[in-house]
Amino acid sequence: MSDPGTRKADASHAEIEKRLRSVYEAAQRDIIERLDKFQQRFLAQDKINTALVKAGAMTEDEYQTWLKGQVFSGKIWQEQVKGLTDTLLDANRQALRIIDGERRAVFGENASYQAYQLEKSANADFGFTLYDSATVTRLIRNQPNLLPEKRVNAIKDAAWNRKTVSSVITRGILSGESIEKIARHLGDELSRKDEKAMLRYARTAMTAAQNAGRMEVMDEAIEMGIKVKKVWLATLDERTRESHALLDGQIREVHEPFSSILGPIMYPGDPSADPANTWNCRCSLTYEYEEYPLENATRYDQENGEDIEDMTYSEWKEWAG
Repeated sequence: MSDPGTRKADASHAEIEKRLRSVYEAAQRDIIERLDKFQQRFLAQDKINTALVKAGAMTEDEYQTWLKGQVFSGKIWQEQVKGLTDTLLDANRQALRIIDGERRAVFGENASYQAYQLEKSANADFGFTLYDSATVTRLIRNQPNLLPEKRVNAIKDAAWNRKTVSSVITRGILSGESIEKIARHLGDELSRKDEKAMLRYARTAMTAAQNAGRMEVMDEAIEMGIKVKKVWLATLDERTRESHALLDGQIREVHEPFSSILGPIMYPGDPSADPANTWNCRCSLTYEYEEYPLENATRYDQENGEDIEDMTYSEWKEWAG
């Protein structure tokens, strides 16, 4: 089966999915509630203006001008747009706090696992630290680039959401939809898009934390004079991108980057690498310890959910047919 560190990363990602879904469902409910209230005010005034048009006290052109102003430039509408962007900004900040907590746990689990594996391979006690929560927090405080913190760009976030609001409303008006229906489209489209983007980031963040933890212990091993090298392991399934399938089994010195067709990369999820080389990555690191080579090594076949004999990704593709 897959190793404990990888299972921790996968379990954390599954937990994040549930928690993020809850955050964005709450945001969606808030959006719909805000726009439902706007609709009630709009319908009350619309009833008055429709009566004025029928009585000849307001022209059709004046009514249409008022109507467009309500959904594009009216003060009440602008207040709604600000409320929507604030709701989503808060949801995105909550999501990042959730992801940050989980990735610290994944880092610690994988660092501890890698230390255990190295000691087991050599049948010796190298004195590696147990990477509990306090240790990981202290490491990150002293080395901020170890797990770079992602922050929400409030200005960019608000601009993107305003653009989406305008697009959904325009599409709804041109389709003749009611304000109520437009409101529900907004609730769905805004929150779901942010949720999907945050889930993609979460997957990348878990992979980065998993392998940064392993790298931390390999760095310690090198400082102790242990002749260990790092090895890239691609996930054995059909979702693995070609560039990472080609990396499978590549061996490098711990402080040297892997050579990818998408550019140099220190480890799966490396935040300093080209985003195309890291986004949604599910690969992992293992090690080669020349003095004590691994015996009876296996790989985990993600496609079929079982352990198989050790083989490269290309060999697996041929074996799996």
